[in-house]
Amino acid sequence: MEKNAKQVAGLFLAGLSTATVYLTFSRSAWLGLGIAILVGLLWARSQAALWKPLLVTLMTFALCSVGLPTGWQRGVYAAQGDKSVLNRLVSWSEFPTQLIRYPFGVTGEPADGINQDIRVGSVVNFYLDVGFQHGVLPFVLTLWLVGLLLRYVWRGGQQGSQAGIWGLGVIATAVCLVFMNPCWDLLASALWGGLWGMVSAMEVKPDATTRVHAD
Repeated sequence: MEKNAKQVAGLFLAGLSTATVYLTFSRSAWLGLGIAILVGLLWARSQAALWKPLLVTLMTFALCSVGLPTGWQRGVYAAQGDKSVLNRLVSWSEFPTQLIRYPFGVTGEPADGINQDIRVGSVVNFYLDVGFQHGVLPFVLTLWLVGLLLRYVWRGGQQGSQAGIWGLGVIATAVCLVFMNPCWDLLASALWGGLWGMVSAMEVKPDATTRVHAD
């Protein structure tokens, strides 16, 4: 979105970050990248400057998939069935029942009072893990905060602001966390902290054109 040297640096970072997404071989990262690109393409219809970084992102991912030695192997593996996905879906389907049984979370229950068949470790879903481990109120609060953040991003993107462009990364992160457990993943926790830090900085900036709370 910038010009001259800033644009070159930004496009380089776009390509580098896309390559990093590929090299992690994380299906959640791939899905987050895909959703963010789709939203970006939607916004690019009215913001021509978005086409260049989005095309750089797509080309980098395609080159990594075809050009790197492990590219085809990774692609074939990702397209095949994986038991881990099925196991996660089974665990997620049990979430409503467990939330009703333990409305304050399993961390507050005595060890001998928790049934042995409950997966007290993680269901590998940040949002569900918050509810499963800590209860209904933290779960609802988390969903509300994430929804507020995504609403802010969507509004910024529609208005063509820098916050909206930055928000494509927020969308990708929110999707990735569907398959992550930041209870033990410090990176995901740091990402959320950084994203809310950006929102706070935009809120107090005197010349900010877009605010979370218009009043």
